[in-house]
Amino acid sequence: MEKEKRISSEQLLSQKKANKRMAMWHGIAVSVRTLLPIREVTLFINSVMDSCYDTEHDNFVPEMMDFAFRVNVVTRYACVDLPLDIEDKYEVLYNTDIFDTIAAAVNNSQLQSIRETIFSLMYRR
Repeated sequence: MEKEKRISSEQLLSQKKANKRMAMWHGIAVSVRTLLPIREVTLFINSVMDSCYDTEHDNFVPEMMDFAFRVNVVTRYACVDLPLDIEDKYEVLYNTDIFDTIAAAVNNSQLQSIRETIFSLMYRR
């Protein structure tokens, strides 16, 4: 019987893909990280969850989830500065294709995992 060969951690690490990609947005080259480190994934999820909680009225506002998710995708994965004003930020995220451009350049498995985690936390409340 042939002995099973194990794949070493060194072999796995040597196969890592590049973590930067250039995405074109209306003729502008945007540097995009394809994968966030685990620590930043946790910050991303916490940011979205915090954005859905209105501390002033002690109220959970799940309709803020998609907006907060888009803000985090654009600002955490790419070198993009969004407007400070929330209305302007909303307009940019929903009335341009910047979110779609960046989302198309990142690791889809990670992005889907983040979204699923957020949904599971939202409905656990």
